[in-house]
Amino acid sequence: EVEEETAAAVVADSSGDAAKVEEEPTANTVIPETNENKRPNSLPIVQQGDWSAYFDVKTGVVFYFDETTGTTSWDPPFKDFPRIVMEGSVPKVLDSSSIGNISMERALGYIGVDEMAEALKWEEAKEEERRKNAAKKAAAAAAAAEETAVVEIENEENTAAVSTKPEGKTVEMYEAVKNAELERLEQEKIVAEEKKVREEEAAAAATAAQLAQEENARLEKERIAAQYAAAKEREVAAKLAIQEKLEQELLEKERLENERAEKERLEAEAAAAKLAMQEKLDQELLEKERLESERVEKERLEAEAAAAKLAIQENLEQELLEKGRLESERV
Repeated sequence: EVEEETAAAVVADSSGDAAKVEEEPTANTVIPETNENKRPNSLPIVQQGDWSAYFDVKTGVVFYFDETTGTTSWDPPFKDFPRIVMEGSVPKVLDSSSIGNISMERALGYIGVDEMAEALKWEEAKEEERRKNAAKKAAAAAAAAEETAVVEIENEENTAAVSTKPEGKTVEMYEAVKNAELERLEQEKIVAEEKKVREEEAAAAATAAQLAQEENARLEKERIAAQYAAAKEREVAAKLAIQEKLEQELLEKERLENERAEKERLEAEAAAAKLAMQEKLDQELLEKERLESERVEKERLEAEAAAAKLAIQENLEQELLEKGRLESERV
């Protein structure tokens, strides 16, 4: 029994933590599941530019993640992003030719032991691409800052040239200040580039350490699985007997019989409940029809009473007119 529980734990671990079932929240009350580095726990369904689409197993809803800034969103990031629809409880990319599509099993987090190495390589390549994009953006920002500084210096030179006319030592001092400022900007650029290189090296080292740790964990799981298989074979070869097999078959038969009886009982209870519900609905329908008939009859009687009252009123008015006419004739 201990070995069987160990095997079950190995299989559960190799399937990935994303397959664990939790209480189902709503997309309006929770945020997508991410890890310590603010990264989604599953692999993306589809990717375009810096944005990727992921399937959140807690809410059953697709969300979107910016691989560069770490921003998450429940809505598509832009109009041309590949459309995703839900078929039952499984998301599907309408444009199946989109670059970056992977298997739905991986997107849902069901990664087997044999696929773990491929998934790690995929994540490593993706992380390298993010680092390259970040380096390009940093270089572009540094170039823009340098260009802005140069433009400011040129503007200052033009302003100084228009307002004053330096000569002799004043020109030399101005050139010295200008050169010092350019040298300072160049030193800041070099320091920023060195810092960026150090950060990239640290990130690469952290990623490599994480990948090595995950690889070691995968190897350990495979070793445990192999040990379990060997122990199971030794157990079957040493302890398996005909009597034990017969007893197991008898117990299995009794269990199946109990399950069948329980299933029939549940089905009978469900049928009885359904019949009672149907009878209740029929009674409610009959009561509704009776009330409707009474209402119609009441409206008819009220209409007849109103017509009779109107006729009596007309007769009284005619009698009054006749009486007035007779009185006039008598006079």
